[in-house]
Amino acid sequence: MSIVDEFRSNPSPPSRDGGALSLAIGVAAAFARGVGLVWGWNAHGHRLGAAPAAQAHAAIAPKPATIAASDARLGRARASRLLSACLGGEVLGALHPEMGKGDPGAFYDLMRAGDLGVRIMDVAGAPHSSAIVSPFLAPVAECALARGAALCEPDNRALAVETVGELVVQFGRAEARLAKVPPMERFEQERRVDVRAKARALNALAEQARAGRLILSDFGWFPHPEVVEIFVKHKPHRDGCAKA
Repeated sequence: MSIVDEFRSNPSPPSRDGGALSLAIGVAAAFARGVGLVWGWNAHGHRLGAAPAAQAHAAIAPKPATIAASDARLGRARASRLLSACLGGEVLGALHPEMGKGDPGAFYDLMRAGDLGVRIMDVAGAPHSSAIVSPFLAPVAECALARGAALCEPDNRALAVETVGELVVQFGRAEARLAKVPPMERFEQERRVDVRAKARALNALAEQARAGRLILSDFGWFPHPEVVEIFVKHKPHRDGCAKA
């Protein structure tokens, strides 16, 4: 209501003794209401338009799928057929074309031997120049995560989980060591350590998390913080291993 309307709603003339005071009070009250309306719109008016938009977005956004944790989700990484394809075929295949037909268990032992060597060097207090990662770990992790539907098989899923978990641990140690190396020497060390391998593996893990083939509980009771972050950010749209 405007100030003019205020006066129209009270047509009786003010009394002689209180007219000035009544007029001042009326003008002040009308002005205060106008200021209040302007302030309220500036402070909260944007919410009137935002609320329908937020409701519309919530209505069309897919809800994350619920995938039950189970001990049956993980098999034996040592028995994964992906070891022959990834380590035997893609990594060692250049040595002999028949490598991809080798025993998965033998390839698993080879991979773990590399992991053990890195751990021994770390425990023994190796110098900063030994900031290395097992040479087979990153290739196998990336290869396994790229196999998509093959991760629905428990042994293959166990291999992906084991290699990714070990990968982030070894790269964390390597990065800590590299941070203590002088800049010129660090460049040489980074040439020997594929510093982008961890990012590639984590990106592939995020894709499998969205696809619903891997879930956080697959990584045990105390998963690495970087693994936890992936599953917090990337929710599954569906159970990628659900049987039709």
